[in-house]
Amino acid sequence: MYISYWTNQKSVDLVDTTDVRLNTSGGEYRPATLIRTSDWKVVPGNEAKNGYCTLSYCSEQSGKAIKKDNGEYVDITDEGRHCILTRVDKRKAKNYFRSKEKKYVTYEELLQQICSDFSVDYLWYDKQCINKDNKEAKQNELKIMHKIYNNAKYTIALIPEVHVADPESWKQDKPKKDDAFKARLLAGGIHILQSLWWKQSWSLTDVMTSKRILVVGENTHFWQHSLIGEHNNIPAIEDYFSMELLDFISNKKGSVNQVLVEAHFRTSTNPHDRIYTLFNTFPRLFNRMEINCEDDIQITLNNFYRHIAKFDLSILCFGARRSINGSPLFTSTMSDYNLPSWTGVGGRHISQQITTTTLLDSPHFIDDSMQLHMATKYYWKIQAKKYDYGSIYPQFQQNHHKIFDYTDEALLARIKNNGRSQVDLEKTDKRTILVERLADMYETMGVFDVHYFQHKDDPLQKIKLMSLADEECEECFILPVAFIYRKAICENAGGESSSPSMKVLAGYNDACLFPVFKKLPNNTKQYKAIGVMLIEKLTSRDTPLDPDEVLRTHFIDNPRNDEAVKLDEAREFVIV
Repeated sequence: MYISYWTNQKSVDLVDTTDVRLNTSGGEYRPATLIRTSDWKVVPGNEAKNGYCTLSYCSEQSGKAIKKDNGEYVDITDEGRHCILTRVDKRKAKNYFRSKEKKYVTYEELLQQICSDFSVDYLWYDKQCINKDNKEAKQNELKIMHKIYNNAKYTIALIPEVHVADPESWKQDKPKKDDAFKARLLAGGIHILQSLWWKQSWSLTDVMTSKRILVVGENTHFWQHSLIGEHNNIPAIEDYFSMELLDFISNKKGSVNQVLVEAHFRTSTNPHDRIYTLFNTFPRLFNRMEINCEDDIQITLNNFYRHIAKFDLSILCFGARRSINGSPLFTSTMSDYNLPSWTGVGGRHISQQITTTTLLDSPHFIDDSMQLHMATKYYWKIQAKKYDYGSIYPQFQQNHHKIFDYTDEALLARIKNNGRSQVDLEKTDKRTILVERLADMYETMGVFDVHYFQHKDDPLQKIKLMSLADEECEECFILPVAFIYRKAICENAGGESSSPSMKVLAGYNDACLFPVFKKLPNNTKQYKAIGVMLIEKLTSRDTPLDPDEVLRTHFIDNPRNDEAVKLDEAREFVIV
């Protein structure tokens, strides 16, 4: 595939970030080699005294792909058909007219042009900076990708699908705020989510290990940094990059679910790339784990997930990957591998930071057959009720038909009111209650609940929502593992010259969830992890939720007699 790049780029940043980009600094580490962009020569990394940038791109877009019969890539050839375009003003008679000049180049020549346009002196580019002929050197380099990207000044993400539809109408000197905001949301949202780059496993790690990113599209670009990382005092656009991806490693507060929510739906040209991308996103967990491209992929995956679950039970924090009408929303790319339910491959993980705690009576462990063993004296045994999509879905569409549109007044009102509905749930009908709670679940966690639980003596307004990956579930088991869900809250940066869409971190809201399990038929010990139950809705608190206190409240101090079970000796649950 060949791409086009306009040198006359139109920035969709709402404020001028040129000085920030040019004056930003990276870490002290330098890769072994870098590209000196002035002459495109490979030089020692320590030559870059003032830092370097990294490149994130989709290899399929760097040239013509050569594939095997099974669709696997063999190589990419470059026949120099990438196009650099420049708008020029020409004079004809007494009038000027706008024309464009085309220049067909190789991919590396296109990259050199981009580096020149954005004043990048040194670039780390894998095709030139990794010795692919030396297997040992290549493997060692793949293991330190996180260090390379995290120490860069910023990462250039080359995404040709990002564009401004009508650049001629874009007045870069004084764009209208509404036009600027819409163009920025479109470029930073829909265009990227639909791009080939977004679907790649490596692109996820490139961004999550970077401190900042410059997205370069066909005819537009924008700059972004994290709102919740080390730069949280600098106004930025609130989007998927700033809230959940950028600076993941530097923050050192991320949980495994935040990576798996995307990793399970990404593709890779090489199966082992999945492991390297996950490995580089969690270097603090895998500094002693050996990875080899020659190892069996199933064994390597098993070792990876076993290692994760040992340290981070947020791997169990996942919900349904279905829409509100029951149709599948996401297709997992992990279906070719025989992975157990507790890895979350049957659902979709929650995207925000999760802290966990347990009241289990013995340490959990994973045996050689990939079964997760958990033992406890306390658990709930409940009956789940399924949402009736036939009666609820039309009303949900009517009341929240623009739930994915930032201009929806009803949704904005809920957000401004900390996610609370304006509907008086004490004085309305059953359908409206279920619709409002459906919206609660989505606004809190980004997934839809397909089941709910109602205590025997409680009114419908106090139902507990469940997002379950297994549709066929009536009897469920809740184990004492508390997931404290922390969602960053941003506010307008303020000031007369500040756009209302520029944000700074204002704090966090907390919610609490418990994992849900289903007993396998004709087996006394084996269970399946199927999703989560929302215990406490996302709300602002003076002090963060204490997970230990939540567990004591719901399992020990004041449990429901008809659902809570307390045993004299710990019972083992084997999750397969």
